[in-house]
Amino acid sequence: MAKKKQASVPARDERKATVPTRLSRAEMQRRYKHLPPEIWMEICRLVGTQKELARLAQVNKYLESIASRPLYKNVTLRSLKALDSFSATIAEYPDRAASTQVLRLEWVEDKRILTPKSAPQWFVEMVNNLRDGKVEHLAVLVFPPAHSKTTISNFDQAVQKHVKTLRLKGIPLPKSVRTLETQAHLFKDTFVPVAPGQPLAPLVALSLRAERRFLHLTKKNFPEIVPIAKTLRRLRISLKNARDHPLRFCDYSQPLSLPNVEYLEVVHRRPRPMGPLDYTTQAEVTGVDVNEHLPGLRVLSWIPAWEDVQDLKPGTEHRAFIEHIRKDVFKTLKIRTFAVVLPRERCVRFEASDEEPDYSIVPKNSFDDLDWKRI
Repeated sequence: MAKKKQASVPARDERKATVPTRLSRAEMQRRYKHLPPEIWMEICRLVGTQKELARLAQVNKYLESIASRPLYKNVTLRSLKALDSFSATIAEYPDRAASTQVLRLEWVEDKRILTPKSAPQWFVEMVNNLRDGKVEHLAVLVFPPAHSKTTISNFDQAVQKHVKTLRLKGIPLPKSVRTLETQAHLFKDTFVPVAPGQPLAPLVALSLRAERRFLHLTKKNFPEIVPIAKTLRRLRISLKNARDHPLRFCDYSQPLSLPNVEYLEVVHRRPRPMGPLDYTTQAEVTGVDVNEHLPGLRVLSWIPAWEDVQDLKPGTEHRAFIEHIRKDVFKTLKIRTFAVVLPRERCVRFEASDEEPDYSIVPKNSFDDLDWKRI
């Protein structure tokens, strides 16, 4: 029996079938614009990292115009090169400066890299270009190289020298800043109000990192705080090599009145962690009623420079020391809450109303009010 002749089917060109069609630039733009800007903004919000957001902005001009807004909303600069690039970018594109709400300069200097002479100018120009923007949180924390003998970074020294060389009164902060995190020497000697007689900025939260063991809140030490005393709600003081009772900030004869401060955080930091036995147990309060000068204080948070603490069982040295401090704090201050923050973002928290204090260690993020910059 003769076999039926099958019709021949042309072989499929697999290579040709898998080659994508090359779209023109106009066609690509049309396809991206098919989604409204609101949808693209939502996509940008869901993008995981700033690096991925930057890649999205590099696709084309249309996506760059959309992605640049969330990309420049929260900016962290971790090197002088990044500072130079950001300063030049917002000078060329003012709309990106207007998008910035959070700006952090934070890095540790490398002793092998010299600070360029133009670096202070980058910084000054950046701040000037942000003056009429929407920056609410500003952090300037540049640290000297590890194991350096100096306590002030080369960058900070260069900025201060630049201000003196040009005979400037200082660097005015943007009026929009509400929370400021910086070195104590920059706050005192470098940042100034936009106009004489005005406050530095209507700050609500302030964090000062000092290179001294003692930093009393006095008018003599911080006359710059006096103009912002009415707006200030949350204050954080970080002290180097401190091993004193957390109430030592009360030991002064000319106290600074901060009537509206509700939250005070005292941070002790050391190159090497210590234990309770390395601390002094005496508050050494001078007899000044601190409640008259901090009448609105509700929460005191203390971060000792301790090594890791596993538990606070009765009879342990950490338990005994914290119990002693707790009694002193509630005896001296008319506050609602006292918290001791331990390594690995954990804390033990006490209320003034506690009849039997609980010494359980819990995650710090269990409490919304233990954050100096929450406004």
